[in-house]
Amino acid sequence: MLQVKSGEEGFSAWCIPNEWYSSLNDVKESGIMPPGSREMTAVDDRFELIIQVAECDFLYSFNQPVPAGTKWTAYYSTGTMFMEQELVPLPADGTRAVVISQNPYVIDPPYWYIDYVFKITAPDGTELRSDNVRLKRGWDPGRCYQGAMPDPITLKCPEIGEGHPWDPWYGWDDPKPESEIP
Repeated sequence: MLQVKSGEEGFSAWCIPNEWYSSLNDVKESGIMPPGSREMTAVDDRFELIIQVAECDFLYSFNQPVPAGTKWTAYYSTGTMFMEQELVPLPADGTRAVVISQNPYVIDPPYWYIDYVFKITAPDGTELRSDNVRLKRGWDPGRCYQGAMPDPITLKCPEIGEGHPWDPWYGWDDPKPESEIP
């Protein structure tokens, strides 16, 4: 029976930054992480990848050769399917298969981070593996006055309403010198 190996032995991933990306990338042939790639890390109950890259690669190891029709499916954290691809076995080792993605919602989504659930299913529809994966930007711009993150595209903070003495941004919504206030 086809099975994905357990733990990190069965699933590895990395993202290739734009400055290291080469059109001669041979991940489909070798399954080897290119130098300069950002490797996946395990954090709490999920895996994390640093994005804003040229490509992300997801490599799975099985206990036997991967049959045609074995699928990789990404779901939003809400359970809605996002995308599906067939796993491509490596020519040198048919027990390992790779998914390569250059989808904008994988390599550079318009969010600070986005959570997905990656599932591997056998050709007969049996679920073989499920992983929680967070794709996130590698830098933090800091918080806006009301504690929210700025818009990830424009880097502008959301509008804040009128400040009250109990609001942490009180006094910042109209910073005029006292001499100019009637």
